[in-house]
Amino acid sequence: MTRVGLIGLGRTGSVVAKELLNHPDFKVTMSLVSPGSKKAGIDVGQHLNMGTQDLIIKGSDQLEPELLATNPQVIIDFTSPEACLKNLNTVSRYEKPIIIGTTGFSDEQLKELKKTARRKKMPIIYAPNLTLGVNVLMNLVLKVARTLPDWDIEIIETHHRYKKDAPSGTAVKLGKLLAEELGRPDTDITFSHDRNGYRRDKTIAIHSIRGGGVVGVHQVVFLNDHEKLEIRHEALSRSSFVECLVHIIRFAVMALPGFYTVEEIMGLNSEEAAAAQMPKRVSIA
Repeated sequence: MTRVGLIGLGRTGSVVAKELLNHPDFKVTMSLVSPGSKKAGIDVGQHLNMGTQDLIIKGSDQLEPELLATNPQVIIDFTSPEACLKNLNTVSRYEKPIIIGTTGFSDEQLKELKKTARRKKMPIIYAPNLTLGVNVLMNLVLKVARTLPDWDIEIIETHHRYKKDAPSGTAVKLGKLLAEELGRPDTDITFSHDRNGYRRDKTIAIHSIRGGGVVGVHQVVFLNDHEKLEIRHEALSRSSFVECLVHIIRFAVMALPGFYTVEEIMGLNSEEAAAAQMPKRVSIA
């Protein structure tokens, strides 16, 4: 049974916590929230309306003593970019693998994640989207872009009204992957369009919609003067994150130090399936 430590009990973190607490292959040994949160001090089961779990939620300022006391084999972070980097600084001292589901990182912050994986010799899995379908979508749109390099590309993402970052990390990643695939600079990625003038050639435009309780929709639209091709993914519930996460947790506990993406782990960005070549390392138990 794999011991898991969770940091962050927001919308997604709470769903993940509930699913892992019910999973026979995992034991949640640590559950942390931001210091001062009203959730701190209560049993995680009370927060999740699932009965007592004998696991008290604590503030993330207790991260280091909790790591020592509960010895999780893998950490999962669903916080904010700033909080995640602070947590990572502590986790790195123990070389624990960490799965980062947090979104909204700047380019500089992402560079810091990669530097930490290299400098601290620890596995870091960057997973801004944990649905299998979206990661397949990323793979498909790159194939389409190679086939239709001169078509206009529009990315549209829709999320619930409480999502704090816009555009979503997944939409930004889609834009960057497409720009790289087509040999275009990041300056070709725009957020919406200028209201004055025509659409600029080779632009990859990203649009955000916020409202209601939408879990998450990502659309990539390819257009020319005569045709339109659309690839769309919709998450129907947050439970969809868990199927992918289970695979990533199993990868993480045996991973060599390094920076990984979900696409690499699932074998979607190369002809070789990374999952079939899962690297191994000495147990940290």
